[in-house]
Amino acid sequence: MKKKEFINLEKARANCFNIFTALFCQPQKEIIKANKIYDSLLSSIELISPKCIDYILDLKKQKSKINIEKLLIEYSRLFIGPFGMIAPPYSSMYFGQKNNLMSDETLWVINFYNDMGLEFDTKIKDAPDHIAIELEFIYYMIYKEISELENNKIKNAKHYWINQVSFYNNHFKKWTIEFSNKIENGTTFEFYKILAICFKQFLTDDKITAFPVSTKIKTTIAL
Repeated sequence: MKKKEFINLEKARANCFNIFTALFCQPQKEIIKANKIYDSLLSSIELISPKCIDYILDLKKQKSKINIEKLLIEYSRLFIGPFGMIAPPYSSMYFGQKNNLMSDETLWVINFYNDMGLEFDTKIKDAPDHIAIELEFIYYMIYKEISELENNKIKNAKHYWINQVSFYNNHFKKWTIEFSNKIENGTTFEFYKILAICFKQFLTDDKITAFPVSTKIKTTIAL
């Protein structure tokens, strides 16, 4: 794949991760009810997972029917509690000793953030392995990769690409399918059911494209 085509595809992927981040955060009326967020997702996802198009159109139809207060209640029931989470949004609860928040997996995620030059903001009132935070981190790595590649900084770009592959394939994809299944099976709220099915389809179809530059470059993979 040529460099320009690769960049366009990565920009589409970055936009998808950015929008999924917003949709998996606590619902905000100005986001959930906005046409532009679904239109933007449609324009990007058709390059990666055409099967998602109908799901996104369904989400767009659902937005006009949604009562934000009821959506907030369902969000809390699925992802917060208080009587146990239906679909825990934390990666640590899908590895090793399940139902264990802030495990070794969480520390692995924090170390990965640090190796990419980021520090977790302790002011954020949530764990660093929350679905929305991990989605935003993937978006960040793709964004940095594109920026470096457009500036012809090949070594830096490939560094971000390799680490994106590592985080995405060795960690993120290993828990988010099960997470999506828990939402799909645990809710009767159409918005979240459709979102879960769409996200799962996206994860199934999304394949990170080979880096377009054949130059052999030494780079460090975060472990």
